[in-house]
Amino acid sequence: MLNRSGYAFVLAALLAFTACGAVAQQPPFWASGVGDAAARFELAKRSEPELITFLRRMPKGGDLHNHLSGATYSDYLLDSARANGLNYDLAGKQFTKDVLGDKVISVDALIANSAYLAGFLDTYSMRGWYPNTNPLNLSVPLKWLICRHVYDAA
Repeated sequence: MLNRSGYAFVLAALLAFTACGAVAQQPPFWASGVGDAAARFELAKRSEPELITFLRRMPKGGDLHNHLSGATYSDYLLDSARANGLNYDLAGKQFTKDVLGDKVISVDALIANSAYLAGFLDTYSMRGWYPNTNPLNLSVPLKWLICRHVYDAA
């Protein structure tokens, strides 16, 4: 006959066995046909070893944090501004929907004029910036803010 601690042991063993059986019934997260990444992630969260394995199998090389101004080529910005019918304000150094005038030129005119284009590239890219130099007398964070403003307009 079992005493109280014996019953507790048998009950704990049965519960553990049942729990292990319930987990074993679900396929591993890497099995084919499990579903999309979110479903696989939910399965991987069952245990720490599975979660670590899931995270280690994720592709490497993705950006976790990215600034558009440093990740976009100026050619794309110019093409985007042209496609959206924007012009370039020489005084404000930004793309605008304002009509053409003395200080507002088309994107094609900006590209055709080497002085305007060099000014655009120097202002809205990190081109020409090196540590301990500052040809435009702008701080790097300020330059990034200006770039963001221009990219938002395009």
